[in-house]
Amino acid sequence: MKPENFYDFAEYSKIYAFKNIPFSKVVNIRFTQNIFEVEYKTEYDAEYQKISIKNCLKRLGRKRVAKPKEVFPQPKILKKAPEISASKRDALCSMMSVMNQQDKEFYKTLLKIK
Repeated sequence: MKPENFYDFAEYSKIYAFKNIPFSKVVNIRFTQNIFEVEYKTEYDAEYQKISIKNCLKRLGRKRVAKPKEVFPQPKILKKAPEISASKRDALCSMMSVMNQQDKEFYKTLLKIK
């Protein structure tokens, strides 16, 4: 992976209801033909759960939030890598030898390891 493969979805998390998806428990996620629906599994042998990501919020504090669009716009590329604590970085580096190639490439790019 290259640094330009990392996108900033923070803006969309304010517009769409991604908070309804328990990402820390998700093992598989897929988008449907309907842009406002996402299906996910929390266990590999479980059925997909369908959820709407169309946000009901009209305001975020005092600031108005844009309404969801019919077309999901291209997210911006992250300008700088997310910060990772030294202990987490060390833990990830120690696991590199047992990771599959895709995961290695992801973490090497994320951690900027040569």
